[in-house]
Amino acid sequence: MGEIAIPGTIQDVIAARIDRLAEAPKRTLQLAAVIGREFTRRLVDRLAEIRERTDGLLRELTALELIHERRLFPELAYMFKHALTQDVAYASLLVQRRRELHRLVGLAIEELYADRLPEHYEMLAHHFSRAEDWERALEYLLRPPKRPRRRSACARRWSYTQMRWRQSAVWVIACPCHARGHPRARADLFFGVGDFGRSHEAAEALVALARRLGDRVLEANALVQLAAALQWLEDFPAALQRAQEAIEIAEAHGAPGPLGGALYVRSYVFSVTGKLEESEAGYTRAIEIVRAQGDRSAEALALHMVATQRSWQGRYSESLELSREGTRLGREGRLVVGLLRNLWTQGLALTDTGSYDAALAAFSEGQALAEKIGDDAYLTRFLNTVGWLRIECADLTRGIDLSELSYEVTGRSSRAGHGTGAERRAFIRNNEGEALMVRGELGAAAEALAESHHIVQHPPPSRWMTWRYTTQCYAGLAQLALLQGDPGRAQRFADQSLEVAVPTRSRKFESWAWRMKGEGATLRGAWGEAEDALRRALSLAEAIGQPRQTWLSHVALGRLDAANGRRDSALGRYRSAWAIITGLRARTTEPTLRAGLESSPLAREVEHLARPE
Repeated sequence: MGEIAIPGTIQDVIAARIDRLAEAPKRTLQLAAVIGREFTRRLVDRLAEIRERTDGLLRELTALELIHERRLFPELAYMFKHALTQDVAYASLLVQRRRELHRLVGLAIEELYADRLPEHYEMLAHHFSRAEDWERALEYLLRPPKRPRRRSACARRWSYTQMRWRQSAVWVIACPCHARGHPRARADLFFGVGDFGRSHEAAEALVALARRLGDRVLEANALVQLAAALQWLEDFPAALQRAQEAIEIAEAHGAPGPLGGALYVRSYVFSVTGKLEESEAGYTRAIEIVRAQGDRSAEALALHMVATQRSWQGRYSESLELSREGTRLGREGRLVVGLLRNLWTQGLALTDTGSYDAALAAFSEGQALAEKIGDDAYLTRFLNTVGWLRIECADLTRGIDLSELSYEVTGRSSRAGHGTGAERRAFIRNNEGEALMVRGELGAAAEALAESHHIVQHPPPSRWMTWRYTTQCYAGLAQLALLQGDPGRAQRFADQSLEVAVPTRSRKFESWAWRMKGEGATLRGAWGEAEDALRRALSLAEAIGQPRQTWLSHVALGRLDAANGRRDSALGRYRSAWAIITGLRARTTEPTLRAGLESSPLAREVEHLARPE
């Protein structure tokens, strides 16, 4: 048995299946992976090395359920059954071979679809950029596409890539010069394919060119591009400096386009580093500018960020109002990035207010969209937040499984080694730690929280979202210390959570930390201290309308009352907690969520305590 190799991840399982294929079907699968999630038989025929056997090879891959027929008309097309299968098959190719195949695919598309080439501009830009044929990539990127009613998965992914750099951080007016090799277009192209280092270099060249020409508006636009690249390179001081330069130039020359873009970049940096008051002021001003310009995509993104911050601070009704408006703009304008992000923000606020069915619907729609467009960064967020939702509902096994899947996707992400990867791993382990504590697996919970704590103690230089996962990590460690019978250690961790939660107005974590302090004081018999801390926890939870922290605070106060012989008061507290729990159950109809709420050990205990003796 010790000699049997067991695959450690889903990717390993898929890779093992691909490795067992004969050489011809394996090469066909790899070729299809380069073409895209969806591919036509004609294109495979054009490029396959053994053309006469292509039909049989595709049938074999279909029988193995690696691919399936997508459609018959207007031509036979196939699709990978799972996106991970395409990813693993693609990763099995050497980098040089990938570049060669991307170039061959692009040339084949030019040949086979010459009569309707405008429908394939986005796909051609994608393949030639991956082939590092920058001239051809730029040529097709700058051509206005004629969009067919249904586009291939590859075209959708490239369309998303374009929208990402146009919508996420760079709100700039179109450059009047469309000459090949122009630094502006090169900066855009590199940003679009996620090569932020080269985008930074091209934007620097554009800044220098604008200054030689004396074109201050072009210089402001270039500075925004430069700031955006620096933001994603996580060089925040330089990003803020460049954004500020762009703001000053744009204000002096009445240029609203770069002004809105620079305000957005600066506010985004403030958000991820915990300076929420400064960021919200910038977003508010940016929204006013882009609304006046009619830039709905930029408006949707700014609404998402403001809504997210309101959710972090427990202002859930405001968060839902803003994110629903952002979602509406995304749907009406078919703005993929804005829609995706606002769905995620909606799910956050809905989960924290106990609207679990609606939250799951928003997360499910967003996750499906992230999978379609190949956005691993947001796919991990959706997987982890759905996992968190299920953990909140005591659906612990599914919650942990989703967290683990999110961790795997984070590991394969190209940015996993940067601050954003550390952020995701910390949040995942925080959520898993809480689930494992509910299960009573304190050793496993300690391991999960230890990994998060290590990230807290050794954060990335950018401190990307360190403030946010730190508050949760220390609250979780305080809870673990209580379960281990160490109230003194619990109080120290709770104080560390409050040190970050209070200045960022993270009210949910403030409530959690004060509850930990109160429960610790109860264990020590410090009744007055416990009463004060637990009442503060309850007051905070009720003020923001967070049902889970509210009923947990009622339970903690009930135990304090019981310890002091106040039986009637304790019974009232338990009944208040039970009323909230039954209300959450009544509002939840999704079977697995409802089953989790009904089987929760703590909920059962509260039900028992709420009964009169």
